Amino acid sequence: MKIAISAGDPSGDEHAAKIVAALRSRAPTAEFFGMGGTRLRESGVETIVDSETDASVMGFFDVVRSLGTLRNAYRRMVSTLEQHRPNVLLLVDYQEFNLLLAKAAKKLGIRTVFFIAPTVWAWRPGRVKRFIRHVDELACIFPFEPKCFEELGYDRATFVGHPFTDDLGAFSASPKRRETLRREFGIPLGAPVVALFPGSRKQELSLLFQQMRDGFVLAQKTLPELHGIIPLPSSIPDGHIEALLPSELRGSIHLVRDRSLDVLAASDCGIIKSGTSNLQAALTGIPFTMVYQGGWIMRLAAKYLIQTNSYSIVNIIREGTIREITEREQYTAEHLAAEIQRLITDHEYRQKIIQGLQEVSSYLEAHRPGEADSSSTADRIAEIVLSPGRV
Repeated sequence: MKIAISAGDPSGDEHAAKIVAALRSRAPTAEFFGMGGTRLRESGVETIVDSETDASVMGFFDVVRSLGTLRNAYRRMVSTLEQHRPNVLLLVDYQEFNLLLAKAAKKLGIRTVFFIAPTVWAWRPGRVKRFIRHVDELACIFPFEPKCFEELGYDRATFVGHPFTDDLGAFSASPKRRETLRREFGIPLGAPVVALFPGSRKQELSLLFQQMRDGFVLAQKTLPELHGIIPLPSSIPDGHIEALLPSELRGSIHLVRDRSLDVLAASDCGIIKSGTSNLQAALTGIPFTMVYQGGWIMRLAAKYLIQTNSYSIVNIIREGTIREITEREQYTAEHLAAEIQRLITDHEYRQKIIQGLQEVSSYLEAHRPGEADSSSTADRIAEIVLSPGRV
């Protein structure tokens, strides 16, 4: 059996690697190839396109600047599908690129399975038409998504659970674990600690990190014992962040490679970019403020296309109630310093956020499928991939 995979960003690469492991246990002789990064290569997938160098971009202007590279990656993937004719193409997130690839695959008669639905319930519901035409099965991570797709005319969506709920123990932030991690990271046990998540792409870092750093410096003026921790994903090369850190901060801002959950568990609060890390922080129970950079095009799109007032999945899940997570698109170092200080020192503010995060965690835990047979999200996706009769 031949299984092609397309994962275009670090989180998709990580999810896809777990699915490959589940597939190998069921189809040990299967061949795997396609687009991915470090995690997929480590799992033995032939990455014909390296997503970390040829595909992982964000934002309108970064996409425009990278059009040639993305077009080349797309053509190489289509050529690979034409030459190898896989039994199935597994598309993991990376919506626009993967929907184009799904269209090409369907023209070749290749079955397509898409994991992680686009947020059509939040904006651009018209995208469902492309799923109707080109995607045979859609595996959703939130329990309300299949109904949303069905109401829009697509009836082949299945809720498989969120990968984070497979091991909720990994999100533990117990006092003992916090103490152990702080000792390991070289942080005084009683110091206030903020987790800084500027993102997993170089483009995100260039937009967000310097303001996070400057906000941290200002916060230190009122919280002199303040420490910060930054998780470094595999997609960011050694020395990239270090070059942006002045020497006087290297004793109070700590860099940790590939351990975002440990960073959260060791922290008192977070300043976190939009995306997957919002849900990680929620399940860890760490109060945080979300930041993002959209520019004028993003603001224009938000005004006319987006059907929700929230960008953080934590607030979206709790739509209709008080938004616990502050979201900032327009911010300065002064704003970030004030948020850090409030998240650490304002007990009432902290408890209100923590309560909301606990409700999000309880919601996801209560809607986990497969608890009776202990199957994981990756297991359920593997069953879909290997069951062509479902279509």
